[in-house]
Amino acid sequence: MFEYPKSIIKDVKKPEQLIVADTGNKALRSVDVKTRVVSTLIKSDFSFAGISQDEQSGDVFIISNQILRYIYQNKMVQHLTGSNMAGYWDGALPHCFFDGIGDIITLDQTTHLLADQGNDRIRLVEREKNATSTLVFQFEGCASEPTELPFQSCQALSSSPYSMLKVNRTLFIGYNQGIISSKSFRVVE
Repeated sequence: MFEYPKSIIKDVKKPEQLIVADTGNKALRSVDVKTRVVSTLIKSDFSFAGISQDEQSGDVFIISNQILRYIYQNKMVQHLTGSNMAGYWDGALPHCFFDGIGDIITLDQTTHLLADQGNDRIRLVEREKNATSTLVFQFEGCASEPTELPFQSCQALSSSPYSMLKVNRTLFIGYNQGIISSKSFRVVE
């Protein structure tokens, strides 16, 4: 039934359910963990590479290659930012460019962090400000000064942020050869 389920999250509105990005079938699916019943939420013409959900509203956000999308009222898919063309460009939504978004974290209903693998950057998408920015982090154990990605001073890292997890006020970022954490970041000026 599933073909390359790339991302799985717990549904914040229905704790007994999981939401699965079924990449190969180009579908977003719901799985009831008690009954094991699988249902298709959305079928599309693009692959779902990653998903995130706002904890307050339950809104679902999806990534597919270089594009961030929003699922409106559990059925309508709306383009937020990005393009089918790979590149690097901060600025006004929706005219930003990414190069292979690997992961997404939803900080709140209008703010997202994207792991922009091809550009070796973490990008901040702020819908209220209608903007995308590149972030600079202060990493514990990597550098004494904030360092823009990629981090040449960090021995464990080579490039490409692949995965992210936010636990309380700490952001964990998975790279080619390790995991690093940060409690502070700022926008590149």
